[in-house]
Amino acid sequence: MSKMKPSRGATVRTPTRTPHQDLAQEALDWDSRRRTPSGFADDPSAVPRAQEATAISIRMPNALLALLKRFAEREGIGYQILIKRWLDDRVRAERDRMRASRADRPASRDRPRAPRFPLTDRDGDRGHYQQG
Repeated sequence: MSKMKPSRGATVRTPTRTPHQDLAQEALDWDSRRRTPSGFADDPSAVPRAQEATAISIRMPNALLALLKRFAEREGIGYQILIKRWLDDRVRAERDRMRASRADRPASRDRPRAPRFPLTDRDGDRGHYQQG
């Protein structure tokens, strides 16, 4: 998915949060069965790459979760989405940092090789490295 810059003069529509009274009215409509899911069509694009995702469970301190929820509310998104975005940003930054440090290292022919097995002690004894 590529991000395209808007052309000059084009207005960029930023998503807005639904007002609380609209959400409350919609909830009442659902509760009173004035609104039902009949006639809804499943849209595979509604949850992008859902088949590629794995649900996980993670324990975190209540104070941290409350803080994350406040950050997410300010952004107008769910806290799980915020966590995923922040994790994605950090993983990309670490990947780029590792690639940069790998570029600074000498070529593989100049690096010392990993030891070959079976290993021997400096005094020639192999017993220390053997599983017992």
